[in-house]
Amino acid sequence: MLAVLFAVGTAVNYWANENDGFCVASTNQASPAGGASCTPATLAPYGPALYSLETFLPAADFGQRKAFVPNQNVFSGQLVFNYSVIQRILAWIFGLLLALAPTNVLRRE
Repeated sequence: MLAVLFAVGTAVNYWANENDGFCVASTNQASPAGGASCTPATLAPYGPALYSLETFLPAADFGQRKAFVPNQNVFSGQLVFNYSVIQRILAWIFGLLLALAPTNVLRRE
């Protein structure tokens, strides 16, 4: 299940990057017109698998989440943001279950 969650996250991040769903964090600025302007991540060294892995593992820091942010002005960016929240929650749940598995705490008696 963890591998499927990671693979789907990588696919969503790849699709979003192809559809301008990510911005380079240092260029994500509010514009006077009310929107935001940013440099698309397609112009920078972005790795969808590393972004997914960094979202998936609570203690991981590969620099992807600091360097690239979802572009909330497009559908693909909103999808990535929402999926990242779901992926992080499920990763914590499955990670805790995986940590508890060897202790037999979850065993039915």
